[in-house]
Amino acid sequence: ILLAKMDIFPEEIQARQQVAGWYDEALRDIPGVVTPTVAPGNVSAWAQYCILLPEGARSRVMARMEESGVPVNIYYPKPQHCLAVFADLGYAPEAMPTALHVSRAILALPFHPYLEQDQVRRVATALREALA
Repeated sequence: ILLAKMDIFPEEIQARQQVAGWYDEALRDIPGVVTPTVAPGNVSAWAQYCILLPEGARSRVMARMEESGVPVNIYYPKPQHCLAVFADLGYAPEAMPTALHVSRAILALPFHPYLEQDQVRRVATALREALA
């Protein structure tokens, strides 16, 4: 199955860049929302488009987005250093405050290479309304 995807891989990566660009534009001026960045000279495969929300807003935003019919997700609710598999390393959650903060503020928006610009705008509108 994956070998067949390789035939369209360059076009799919380009489509993902386009969708991410639409999100960047649509979310640019929402106060408190941090969008992802890609370092100059690099390209992302954009497996997800995750944003950071203001502290304490995620549960409310998720509920309102779902009410609006916009599915959102949290792919990695715990930072790596807090997972049971790494418990023997002895890190307290506070040992990595940035990872802890991100795990509490991150939210994945709907993302795939076949999203249309109007769909991205609808997600952005729902996000604005959820944060209001």
